[in-house]
Amino acid sequence: MRSALIVASFLVLASCGPCSAADTWEVLIPGDPAPAVRHLHRVTTDPLNIHVLIVDLTSPRVRIRAGLKNDNDKPDDGETVRSICQRYNAVAGINCDYFAAFADPWNDFRHIPQGHNMTDGLLILPPGRTSPIVPDRTAMAFPSDNSYAVVGIFMSPQQWWHNVVAGGPRIIRNGVVGWEVEPDIPDQTSRQPRTGAAVSADYKTLILATVDGRQPSSRGMTANELGYLLKEFGGHNGLSFDGGGSTTMVINGTTVNSPSDGTDRRIANCLMILDRARQSGAEVLFESNFDPPVYRRGALDGQDGWAGSGSVVLRGRANSRCGALRCQNAQRIVSNTPASGVQWFEYWMSFSAASTDAFVSAGTTHCAYKACIIRLVNGELQAYDTDQLGNPVWSTLASCQPNTWYRIDVRLDYYIKRYQVFVNGVLKLSGASFKDASAGSGLQCIRFEETSGAADFYVDDIYVGGAEPNYLRISPDTLTMVSGAQTRFRAVAGTPPITWSITDERLPNGAPASTGSIAQISSDGLVTANSAGSFVVEASDKIGRADRSQRIVALEPLSLSAMKANVDGVIASACGLIVSAVYDGFVYLQDPVQPCGIRVVTDAPVAEGDVVWVVGTLETVNAERVINSSWLEVLF
Repeated sequence: MRSALIVASFLVLASCGPCSAADTWEVLIPGDPAPAVRHLHRVTTDPLNIHVLIVDLTSPRVRIRAGLKNDNDKPDDGETVRSICQRYNAVAGINCDYFAAFADPWNDFRHIPQGHNMTDGLLILPPGRTSPIVPDRTAMAFPSDNSYAVVGIFMSPQQWWHNVVAGGPRIIRNGVVGWEVEPDIPDQTSRQPRTGAAVSADYKTLILATVDGRQPSSRGMTANELGYLLKEFGGHNGLSFDGGGSTTMVINGTTVNSPSDGTDRRIANCLMILDRARQSGAEVLFESNFDPPVYRRGALDGQDGWAGSGSVVLRGRANSRCGALRCQNAQRIVSNTPASGVQWFEYWMSFSAASTDAFVSAGTTHCAYKACIIRLVNGELQAYDTDQLGNPVWSTLASCQPNTWYRIDVRLDYYIKRYQVFVNGVLKLSGASFKDASAGSGLQCIRFEETSGAADFYVDDIYVGGAEPNYLRISPDTLTMVSGAQTRFRAVAGTPPITWSITDERLPNGAPASTGSIAQISSDGLVTANSAGSFVVEASDKIGRADRSQRIVALEPLSLSAMKANVDGVIASACGLIVSAVYDGFVYLQDPVQPCGIRVVTDAPVAEGDVVWVVGTLETVNAERVINSSWLEVLF
């Protein structure tokens, strides 16, 4: 870091001639061995106010995203860079393409990017057009893993594109500074506020810069001067973006430069730097995989807060349980008060035949007012939206096949009252309008419905919360097990490898316990309870995202004879029992030493001869002692 600062100081003194400069550096995203994102603020005496971002595109922490005003391609009043960055919790962002602020007599292209624009794989085009307004503008393109960037003029979309922003003109070409003539580009020779971007010779380092102008504190730059600035920090190919009053750089939700309008201008699109480890609004409102101990096979109504109809069946993604509906509906309150900001709703779906007609929605209490509606009709997945005139339309997302699981993610943005839909991780619709204006108060309920009565609609692994569903979460989050038992914890989402640990071990009386005395965990999440007490399971993934369970309790095991001597309502816990018989809805367990057995109410998938551990409530049913199991699992 120190040697880099020395070189930068030498270069700026050499380029400024008699001027002097003060450079201030800060690390926005740390990295190993070097920072993933650095920010330079430079003030010179000639005078100039400069901000530069240097981004390591190979860092696993970095994610590049093209931000679009209000997340939609419809003409509107635009959105500031700061507003877009705040909605996405971005580390930093700059403005990009040129746009029209007013509608012309023939076309309404207000705040629509003029060149190519792609956001997370979704190509954004002006309404009714099959190509950009100005297709031969210089653009900067990134692949899905944003490990490199390419600057060039692309006459048509490329297969490797994932995020793309345009501007122009090109101001560095293979290390040579000089602006190139392009159609309809503003003056490049006068000193103006300017925004630009470049990529290094190896395509792996991104340089973003803004220079203020039209004010006493900063005179602005020409296009060539901006090119030399980008080259100073390693730029080999670069371009200019929209300048003037549009020039904006935002860091951690704050505009750090001084826009010449005196306030942030509403623009068409921006380029954002996101931190994959940053997690805002991380509260999980609801999660469900329909598995025990919370769920049992049978009617879904009344289980874990569900209301309506439907059932829990063994038809899930991994030979597990899931929700099933046929001419039925089920809904679940996920928050007692409206959850606003940005909320995510993820579910997996499958259906038995193309004749399935299903609707999934999210909205206010009991979904009286709906924010989003996703429907399945004749094997086609569609989402509710409106056209430019505000008329309802159904936008096609994808064609789906029966007996195949699909992951559906909905990003509900309560700041702008719009939503996005992803299918199997691919963005298919952006900026869809909320169906009901009253649903904009916040998310409270999710609802599933099948209307044809001719086929089954299945749902599994539901998640609702403020963090993106790919953030690491531990499952199960709570558990009561028994000393001597083993169970495997798993990471829901996250970026492998996952690192597991046991923390905060305590004796049954709550006193601290020595490390490893209560429990231990293997590298793949297998927990062994060594003795009675409690502990917390923690996990972290490759890029630093972390989660911890609630307190996990390990009980002292009891013999079956001691267990049967207790009164009803006592928690029963045993380990090392043998499954002697399996019936629908219950099993019999046998003590391996004593001639003693007990009936256990469970629908856990076990077979005769399995060695298991069990925790449940002791009851008496028709004079027979019974364990109503909360958890029964085969020992590893």
